[in-house]
This record gives sequence, C-alpha cells and structure tokens, in this order.
Amino acid sequence: MTENMRYLPKVNNTSDDDQYRVYGYTGTDPNNARSYGLSPEASNDYVPAGFAVYPNFGVLYNYRAAQAAVPAGWRIPTQADYQKLQSYLEEELGKRMQGSNSAVVALLSDKTPSLGIDWDCYHLKNENLKKDHPEWGFSGFNLLPAGYYDEKFKHAGMRAYLWTQTVPESYDEQHKVMVIDDINDGFLFETYHNSHFMSLRCIKN
Repeated sequence: MTENMRYLPKVNNTSDDDQYRVYGYTGTDPNNARSYGLSPEASNDYVPAGFAVYPNFGVLYNYRAAQAAVPAGWRIPTQADYQKLQSYLEEELGKRMQGSNSAVVALLSDKTPSLGIDWDCYHLKNENLKKDHPEWGFSGFNLLPAGYYDEKFKHAGMRAYLWTQTVPESYDEQHKVMVIDDINDGFLFETYHNSHFMSLRCIKN
C-alpha cells in the first residue's frame, strides 16, 4: 500500500478489544474524526494546527484493530518484508543514482512541503531533502511522520511507526514495529505492546 490505512469503523472506543484513534482527536464520532483539523494543543513545530490528519496520516490502530482492518487478500507485513523492501531500494538506488543507498529517503513522501508539515530530524527536513537527495520519494511509498499513541499522542512530525506481524521471542502481547526517524538509523525495528496505537500498511498475499 502507498498510504496509511484509513479504515475507521469507530474511534476512541476504549472498552473494546479493537481500538482506533486519529492523531490528536479526542471525541467519539468517526465522521468528526475524518474531518478533524489538528488542534493547537496537539500541533507542534513540524505539524501545524488545522492539519487534516485523517486523509494524510490515516488511522492509528492497536494490534487487534490492525488485524481487523486488513482487507481480504492482504496481510500485515512481516519484519522480513520490510527488510526485503530496504534491500530492493538500496539496490535500485545504487543502479539509478550513482551509489545512493538512502532507502529511508526513498520511502518518504515528497508531498510534505505542500502539506505544510516537515520532519523533526535535520537529515529528513524538506529543505535538505530537496537539495541533497534526488531519491526523495523514489519508491512511491509516501511515508509521513504520523506519530503514535501510548496514553497520549506522541511524535507526529518526528517519527513514523508501522505495525508488523512479527512476534519477538519470549514476549507476550507484543509485536515488532518498523520505525523511521533518521537516514542514518535506516529501517529500525522496535518492540511495542499490542495496546499501543500505530499506523498500518498492508501487503498483498
């Protein structure tokens, strides 16, 4: 998928096993969540107040909701799927862009300036990407820094978090999450509890 999943049957439904959130939205009406513009309290230096969250960042899911959101014929990617994507991008960029291996930059959406948002990290800021990285947006993956939720909304404009279906050894109720926050860090895989809320991409079976 080239955008974050936007399946939203309900929102902020805290008594259910499958739970859904839209970054910064605190109400319970899915229709209002879809039209929500980021409040001044939830905005920061990288994502402005009024930003249209739902159509651009999509929905944040706990793991049970992520499983429910997967369309027929698709699945949640594994850590190995994302590592395969990284290897492919590094190989293709090396062929086409004279040794470039910035697979992270190739993942990022080149629409961030027109959307009025930016990344916190110096290496990923719009002005530096435009100037120094012709591979910006090369993959068509269109990744945006949508943040996540753990008791409060965190890191919009700073990081992107995507669920995988990979379960770490010796951990219960946790999964690996693919995290992007800097060119130098590459594709990070961190462990998060299933109760946290992350973005979701799916891959065809």
